Amino acid sequence: MKVNVEIFKKPKPFCEGNLTLWRNDYIAFEVLKKHLDSTIDSGSQKGTTIEKSVKWLRQKFNAKQTVLDIGCGPGLYAIPLYMDEAL
Repeated sequence: MKVNVEIFKKPKPFCEGNLTLWRNDYIAFEVLKKHLDSTIDSGSQKGTTIEKSVKWLRQKFNAKQTVLDIGCGPGLYAIPLYMDEAL
């Protein structure tokens, strides 16, 4: 099996990559649309899944603790975690 090891090398920090996929307006729009669709567990989670996750987090951690919502996605957990009630 022939493997291009170059694709597995870690890029330099803050270095622009060569992946042009996200520069395509149609793809960028469709990905964002999936992320913001609260009826499916796809790019992001359904609203009900987020609600259950936030409830679980609140049960596991002290209300005074700080939570960092980090990763790929539009921050759909940030507001429910900040608010007194989930979604």
